Amino acid sequence: MALMDEFKEERQEIKSRPFKEQFAYYFGYYKWHAFAIVVALIAVGSMIYHFVTLKTTVFCAAFVNATLLDGTEQILTEPFAELTGTDLKKEAFQFDDTVYLSMDDQSEETMVGVQKMAALIYSGDLDVLLAKNSYFAAYAYQEVLVDPADYLDPETYEELVSTGQIYCIDLAYLRASKEASDRGEEVAVEMPDPLDPSGMQEPVAAGLALKDCKTLDGAVVFREEGPLYIGVLATSKRQDMAKQFVDFLLRDVIE
Repeated sequence: MALMDEFKEERQEIKSRPFKEQFAYYFGYYKWHAFAIVVALIAVGSMIYHFVTLKTTVFCAAFVNATLLDGTEQILTEPFAELTGTDLKKEAFQFDDTVYLSMDDQSEETMVGVQKMAALIYSGDLDVLLAKNSYFAAYAYQEVLVDPADYLDPETYEELVSTGQIYCIDLAYLRASKEASDRGEEVAVEMPDPLDPSGMQEPVAAGLALKDCKTLDGAVVFREEGPLYIGVLATSKRQDMAKQFVDFLLRDVIE
């Protein structure tokens, strides 16, 4: 069979699989191929944006399946700039609410969202991820998020542990999921509660739950119900800014 025929047959076969398997397929196998085009487009767009606005992006956060509200400048941008000493005349924050993902449909919009996120992550241009439910889990279980213990001070970390706000993944579940996927099967066990490491065999911290974050309540609306999670990307080029943004949001979470 010709190589192109094999490629087409493989693409048709993957389209019939559940979204989780499609996600892993596109995120893994094609991240250095199809996503290279997206990276190039982002790079070109960033260059155009830079020359038009004469501003340098110093921080980027992605809000998955969300809409930023009017007043975000006053609620997020200006206070965060004051906290970090950012000169908004020369530098800019990118709060991206254009990423849409769906676990229920396999639309072109979802595939574009997966590709865009992969490009941002592997280019190092994404610093922080904010998402709910399985959309955060999709990235946490790709092991691209940093353990919060690496960027929070010990006192804050321990307080979040005591209040059940540390998001964990289970490496044992991850292995079982990969093995089932290799066999073309659904994983036999349910994904464990990310906020209850006691129910995991091999828990690893990968993010935080932002419970009652008043700052975000006035700045963004998410399409899904449920807890909101935040994680810092391991590939981020601006880890210090990412840490400061987490601290900024935690101000009204930890009192």
